[in-house]
Amino acid sequence: MQNAECRAAEYLKEYCLPDYKAYPAFEEWELELHAPPSLKDQL
Repeated sequence: MQNAECRAAEYLKEYCLPDYKAYPAFEEWELELHAPPSLKDQL
């Protein structure tokens, strides 16, 4: 499994299991949310 996939799985595991803590802890940039793409056609 690639590193990003492992981190995503750890995030979901941490979300679903309150006693689980990912190691190493998530960095701020890993938890940063981004806006969804525009629904307007870009072409």
